[in-house]
Amino acid sequence: MSLVIKKINKKFYQFLNKNLNGKTNNINFYLDNVLLPFGLEEYKGKYLINFELTENNNKEFLNYINNLEENILKNLFKKRTLKKLIKENKVCKGNIKKNKNKIITKLSINNQDMSIFQLKNKKNILAKLKIEISGLWVYENNYGIFININEIII
Repeated sequence: MSLVIKKINKKFYQFLNKNLNGKTNNINFYLDNVLLPFGLEEYKGKYLINFELTENNNKEFLNYINNLEENILKNLFKKRTLKKLIKENKVCKGNIKKNKNKIITKLSINNQDMSIFQLKNKKNILAKLKIEISGLWVYENNYGIFININEIII
């Protein structure tokens, strides 16, 4: 597989995997033993969940991000000062996935499907996440990785 970077506009670069047949698909990861310190949050009309990684259980994802920073972003943004995509405390922002007005991120608690709103006002929950890296946002000298949460399992 190889990484495909498509410039959508000056503020967003889409990331996709390209397989040997030439087909592209989203970049997905399963993350284990992830802490959700604040539960479901709302910001500017969008829902998100901050999550904290442990290096022991999520090395594949962290290595992917480090490789992306070291080998891809340095070349893409030669004139910018690079900052770490994931800070030392390993807290990431995950967006709740929506299609029009319908939330499509799934939540399963004890093997039962639940509403994502069950996580509102819940703190310090351990979960498994299925995430998708959709791309990189850029605004002036700031940038960050855009992560969608496809599924939360508690």
